[in-house]
Amino acid sequence: MGDRHHLPGKNSNETAITFSSRTSKGTTTVILIEIAMNIRNVYVLYKQATEDLVGIVKIGDELHEDIRRASSVMCRSINAQAEFWMKIGMLAEANPTLSFNEIIQMQLEAAQEFPSDAAVA
Repeated sequence: MGDRHHLPGKNSNETAITFSSRTSKGTTTVILIEIAMNIRNVYVLYKQATEDLVGIVKIGDELHEDIRRASSVMCRSINAQAEFWMKIGMLAEANPTLSFNEIIQMQLEAAQEFPSDAAVA
């Protein structure tokens, strides 16, 4: 009979991985089932964590680096910085005669009128 090794999960929601140095078909099946259960648990956790995400936008490495740098200066997350730039860009396209400061002022006024609906990122 081979040695059994047990790698416990980090919390109660995780299934532990058990494997054996014995190479019988039954042991291999148990290992594969337990690994499959772990993969499923990871997938379920991933789906729960990302269910609020609307979509993924692909951007170039250079723009991502610009967003990362700006986010650290502006004390925003990378996603919040990208959202801010997209929102300002969208508003600038819709209002081409307004300056950046006028757009920000417009958003601040809208946030005061409807605090839960309009927020500056």
